[in-house]
Amino acid sequence: MFKDELNEFIRFISDPESELDEWYLSDFKDEHIWKMQSYEAFSCLREAVPYLFAYPRYGYELLEIISALKETSDTTELFYEPGIVPLLIDLYKEDSYLINMVKRIFNCRYGKSSPSG
Repeated sequence: MFKDELNEFIRFISDPESELDEWYLSDFKDEHIWKMQSYEAFSCLREAVPYLFAYPRYGYELLEIISALKETSDTTELFYEPGIVPLLIDLYKEDSYLINMVKRIFNCRYGKSSPSG
């Protein structure tokens, strides 16, 4: 179900006819993430990570969503393959803000991932 909601969100923000207001991302999180139980959010975390590669244009939005899911999941359990972090850093190498988001969300220290979460 979350994947459907995330796909719809991507379609919405991709559509040049969509009228995005300043609350579009906050509204998505309010409607689809903050209401989740921690176990639901953790499951969705694993589903959301591949979207970073499928839709790199929406890195900011997707990283914000993943950050909210991580916060809601309230766990230190690893939700990604450690080898994914260098790939994400390379993907967003032109945007230091997104790189910093990746490092924060994926618990990176000195460019490496920390599996302790």
